[in-house]
Amino acid sequence: MKCYNYKEIQKYFKNLSKAIFFDLRGDTVFWHWLNRNKTIKELRKNQGLTARELAMRVKLETPRILKVDDMKLKDVPEPLKKRIIPHLNGKNIDKAPWL
Repeated sequence: MKCYNYKEIQKYFKNLSKAIFFDLRGDTVFWHWLNRNKTIKELRKNQGLTARELAMRVKLETPRILKVDDMKLKDVPEPLKKRIIPHLNGKNIDKAPWL
């Protein structure tokens, strides 16, 4: 198996935003790449979350989640994207505030 250095990896993922590349682990980067054209509503429904539950987990108001619900993941503003991705890909399923 070939070992890639940081510059080669960065070239390969040039279409991903730098914040996502630096802040998340490799498996999450691939998840983001595979799901970038899906809507937030579709991704949250795959996790079985309502807009209110997602808003509660991310500690935002429900209307703000509903505002980006019909947007594709790649079009969501970066600060909000960094907050909701761990909940949409199932990484924080055990860290639910009501458990």
